[in-house]
Order: sequence, then C-alpha cells, then structure tokens
Amino acid sequence: MPLTCTRCHGSFPKGTVACPIDGGMLIPVSTDSLLGSIFAEKYEILAVTGRGGMSTVYKARHTLMDNFVAIKILNSALVNDPLHIERFTKEAKTLSGLKHPNIVQVFDFGISENSKPYLITEYLQGESLADILQTSTNIPAQRAVSIFLQVCDGLSVLHKKGIVHRDLKAGNIFLVHEADASDVVKILDFGIAKMLDDENKDQKLTKDGEVFGSPLYMSPEQCTGRKVDARSDIYSLGCVMYECLTGSPPHIGGSPFETMNKQCNEPTLSLRGIAPELPIPDLLDELVMKALMKDPQERQQTAEELKASLLDAAKRSRLLDQSQNNSAYSPDPFNAAMAADKPLDDEVLARQEKEAEEKKRMQNLVVDAISLNERQEKERKRLKQYIYGLYTLLGAGLILGAMLLAWPGPDEDRGPVYKKLLWQFELAQGDAAAGEKKWQAAEEHYKKAAGDAKEFGDQGDRFIKSEIALLKVYEDTGRAEQVAQTKMTIAEADTERIEAASRYARDNKNVRASFQTSLDLDDLDKDSAKKYSQYFTAAAKKFLAEGKIEDAHRALERAILIEEMHKGTNGEAVVDCAHAIFDGCDQEDHKREAKTLVERAELAHKNDRK
Repeated sequence: MPLTCTRCHGSFPKGTVACPIDGGMLIPVSTDSLLGSIFAEKYEILAVTGRGGMSTVYKARHTLMDNFVAIKILNSALVNDPLHIERFTKEAKTLSGLKHPNIVQVFDFGISENSKPYLITEYLQGESLADILQTSTNIPAQRAVSIFLQVCDGLSVLHKKGIVHRDLKAGNIFLVHEADASDVVKILDFGIAKMLDDENKDQKLTKDGEVFGSPLYMSPEQCTGRKVDARSDIYSLGCVMYECLTGSPPHIGGSPFETMNKQCNEPTLSLRGIAPELPIPDLLDELVMKALMKDPQERQQTAEELKASLLDAAKRSRLLDQSQNNSAYSPDPFNAAMAADKPLDDEVLARQEKEAEEKKRMQNLVVDAISLNERQEKERKRLKQYIYGLYTLLGAGLILGAMLLAWPGPDEDRGPVYKKLLWQFELAQGDAAAGEKKWQAAEEHYKKAAGDAKEFGDQGDRFIKSEIALLKVYEDTGRAEQVAQTKMTIAEADTERIEAASRYARDNKNVRASFQTSLDLDDLDKDSAKKYSQYFTAAAKKFLAEGKIEDAHRALERAILIEEMHKGTNGEAVVDCAHAIFDGCDQEDHKREAKTLVERAELAHKNDRK
C-alpha cells in the first residue's frame, strides 16, 4: 500500500520512513473508492493516471458518447482548504479561455456530490518529456527542435492572454503520438499559473514566503520570490531544452534549496561543454544559453522571439526539414516569406561568405582613407579619456578599499573585511597542506582560522567550517581522542548557531526555524549525539510553551531521529517531551502527528534498554 505525506501530500512507496521532500509523516493510502464507479452521473472511472499533492487524475469513459476523458479531482485532504479550492478553480478558468492545439483542452468543471471540485479535460495518449528522458539519454536535436517550436506556440498564446505558467517542466510537456508517428505537444498543469493583469488577486492565492515551481526549472527571479513575467517561462523552457538536448538539467544540487541557489548564482556550462560527444549545433547551443541568462533582460523577451531564433538556427543547421519528418509542426502558413524559405545550399552559402568578405574589405579601405591628422587627433583624445578614466578608477578603488577595510560588516555578519580575508587565506592554506598530506601544517592553519573566526558575528558559521576542516585532518590521521573532542566542539557551536537562527525566526514571522545540523547525524559519536538531542528536546519544549506546535514537532522529530540512530543518548527525556507535546496539542491533526512521535520515541527508548 503506498504512503502519502501529511504535509506535501506526495506519494511514496511502502517502507519509506519519512517524506524525502519535507520530512513530513507518511500515512498509508487506502484503495481508491472511485475506481469502477459512475462519476457526475455520466463518467465511468476506469483508472488512476496520476496522483499529486493537490489532485488525482483519472481516466474515465463518457457512458453516453463512449469516448475517453481525463478527470482531475481535488484531493480529499484539501477540500476544506479555501486556498487550494481557489487555486483549483483558477486552473479551470485559465484553461477554459485557452483554445490552442498545443494546450490541453478543458471540457467541463464542477463540484461533485461530496463537495469535491473536478475538472474534465481531453484524455491524452502518449508520454511526457520526463517519461522519455527516463528511458533515453537525450532527445536528438532534429526531433527536439520541432517539440520546442510547438511549446513556443503554446506559450505565445498564454503570454498574449497575460498568463505566466510558472511550472513549465519536462513533466508538464506531453507528447501525443499521431498515427503517422509525429509528435503533437500539449502543455499541462496550470494550477499555479499567474495572471499578470490581476496581481492583487493572485497574491491572495500565495501564502507568505511561498515559492512556486520545480527547482530544476525555476528562473532566478522565481527562486528568490521576485515578480515574474513571461521571461520566467522562457528560462524554464531553456532548462527543458538543455535537459532534452544533453540529458542533464543545467543545474542540480543535493537539495531543492541548493538547486535554487545554483539557478541564481552558478554559471551555466554550455551544452557542447557538458555533452561534447553529442552533435548539438553551435547556433542551437547559443540560443539555449541566451534563454538561461540570469538577468531577464538578457534573454529572449518573448516566445515569438525564441521561436524565430529556433527556426533560424534549425534552418541554418539543416535541422528543420529533418525534424518535420517526425513532428506535427510546420511553419506558420500565414507567414509566406518564412514558409518559402529553403535551407541554404553550399553554393549560396559560399556566395554570401564571399559578399561579406568583399563588404568588409571595402569598409577597411574607407577607414584607411581617413587622413592621418584626423586619426592622430582621435587617438590623442582617446588616450586622454583612458588616462582620466584610469585615475578616476584608481581613486574610487582606493576610497572603496579603505571603506571596505574599515567597515565592520552587516549586523548579521559583524567583523572587518580584512580579517575575513585573513580567515579565508588560513583556510585555503590548510586545504592546500591537507591536499599534500602535510597534516601538522594543515592542523596549524585550521586552528588559526578557527581562532580568527571566533571574532565574527556570523552565528558561528566560519568557526564551524574551520572545525569541520580540522576534524577531517584528525579522521585522516586516526587521532580518535581529537576526533571526539572536535565533534563535541562543533556540536556545542552548532547548537548555539541553531538557537540564534531560531530566535531570528521568532522575531520574523515570514522566516521558518531551521534545525539542519552541520554534522551528519550518521557521523555523530555518543557525546555529540547527546548534546544535539538535549538541545532539540529543550527547543521542542520552548516552542510548545510559545504555542508553536509545528516547530515543536519538528524539533522533537530531530531528537527522536538521533535517538533512533544512536541508542542510549537521551531516551527518557525525549519520551517525556513527546508526551508533553501530545498533551499540549489542541487540534486533531496535531494530536495525530504527536501520537506518532510518542510511539517513535517510546520505541527508540525501548530499544535503548535492550
């Protein structure tokens, strides 16, 4: 029986301990009672084709017309949530106003007898790009271009109606396979689409601090919660194009947060750079890289511009005619000039290159005809400008450097800049020595870095990084006593850092407390595990006293996890805390989660005594 997360409502296989996305509790999902029933008096429910956190999609048959449709029904757990109902309704209204071959067609929308909103759309037979990429390393450029052109056509319709999709990804681009083996693209899932001309209403559908989308395909402005427009969809399509052509997404991290950080800050490797063995044309590489620019102003500004670039690249790379053989796409019939274009043959290309060279040669002759005096005067003026500019830059640099050296830093990271540079230097020296297995020198540099880091107001981040580097030296040299001491030092500094972050979260309602530890829980020894467990237990009680039940649950869950992994650390106190939280819960859903935590704590403590 599959398991469903109580927080994100994702579905996971039996045996999964906790939700891998948000750490939420997993509960069994019973057999779907709708299967085989008649829905809305005329649809026979045949099978489940998809299940997500917000809704379930069924394959159904119209009993009178004997044709297949897809029925999307809001999940039971969300029926009483006005926010999710409004989002579901918004998707129906969005789709109802869109009529285009590359956008999934909606037939009906309503509320069932048991108060569940539902949406009836065309039933699609085929597979998504995500399905294809699971079985294929990549999609050949010839086929991929035709798919991208159709996506551009669909996006163009959305954007002209003032709609930003906000969740364009490989899983939401569906390929319907026609009888002639061609591909017809259908863009799916408009549940989090954004209406650009109704900003205020759209904000009501977004909780404070929420960021929508899939991290692998989110634009930098979407990752940081800034205002998005059509160019955000251009970036998402760029991610899809990159993944289809190379087989890998442009950025992927160890967690959703790390992936979003890379989307915002890490340079993107070119397609030919990440997959040099694949025959990806240079022009196609360039236009995908432009779509992935961090600054929206530097991307293609519209879907039409991206489509025009794709057509030009395909034509000049001789991909368009080949791609049309396995695609339903054809050039816009209303653009006669474009439809009449043919791939350039070698003779035409050679003639154009010769004409370009001749034109360049004539331009050089004109430049050389300028009198010597005029050219010298221009050079003198240019040299003066360079000199004045250089002096200005030097002066500004000196002033800025002096200000940076004297500036004590922001409140959340106090400390002079030059001291932070010295700390970075010591850490780098230690890394270099460790790489050469000069353990004594590495230890001295890391200890110096740790000492310098104590003066900073960064909540211990630099100190912990220094100590972790020092711990690696002790582990590599087999110094067990120093390993234990350093782990305890890190645990003490880490709990102070987590506590400082929790205080900041209490003062800022939009910030959620984080209980991520600097040391992996698997790597803890008895003493450091006990230190962390005692802290999380105390933090859970503090959150309970403040009425923050969800934070209390999260803190206690960390303590239980430590107890499960390292037996006999703080079992009795963890059990007492779990009972206290259970007794302090008023809401039924909080009590159910607290009961699960009590059972886990008692089981872990029972195993301690064996």
